[in-house]
Amino acid sequence: MQRPPAEAIAFLAPGLVHQFGNLLLTIQGHALGLGERAAGDRGAIGAAPGPATLGRSREAILHASERGGRSLQLLRRLLGETEACPTDARELLAELVELARVPVRDHRQSIELVGAESGGAEADALWVEAGGCAQLFGVALLALMQVVPDGVRGLVRVSLRRDGTELCLGFTFAALADSLPFPVSMRAVADEVTAFAGRRGLAAACVASPSALELRLPELRQPLGFDRRLGLAES
Repeated sequence: MQRPPAEAIAFLAPGLVHQFGNLLLTIQGHALGLGERAAGDRGAIGAAPGPATLGRSREAILHASERGGRSLQLLRRLLGETEACPTDARELLAELVELARVPVRDHRQSIELVGAESGGAEADALWVEAGGCAQLFGVALLALMQVVPDGVRGLVRVSLRRDGTELCLGFTFAALADSLPFPVSMRAVADEVTAFAGRRGLAAACVASPSALELRLPELRQPLGFDRRLGLAES
């Protein structure tokens, strides 16, 4: 898979920096806390960490490490460095929206995910090619931010639905009540995404209306031996 425009990666980079900063602070905080308590066992102020404290710190560090691993995998997908593989579209989209909160906020906008809650059961998963979906998301969101007029503050809503054998990734933008209601050209966003998909040979169609954009991606089948948590097929 070819690389997406550098601008799309740079746009989402602040979200990655924020996520990695949070996980490092979590690991550092628990490591320092354990160190202070261990010092108490040698006569300093504090008390030696008990099994419950050690267990909580272990779980927090493992959770932060796992979150960092997911962020790194997402970055590799955005860079086009991973092999094509199916991923639960709900989980991927939730991670992408979370990643986008910081750069979207830097543009004085907000973003939320609607109608794409995790299905829970394996049978409810909606499978999509991870790398192409992540790249198209980044390109579409960057293009949308670029067509919002200066001074307009609003909310980007991202949605996901199934339509036959396709998954439909939707974007809408609504100006806030105290903001000037200038129109946003979804057609310009669609043209940018369509051009990108064509250059990269991605199987995606883009449909725009005056108020919404929809990316239509082929839904994939879950392969045998697929590990949903890691997004990899067992060898």
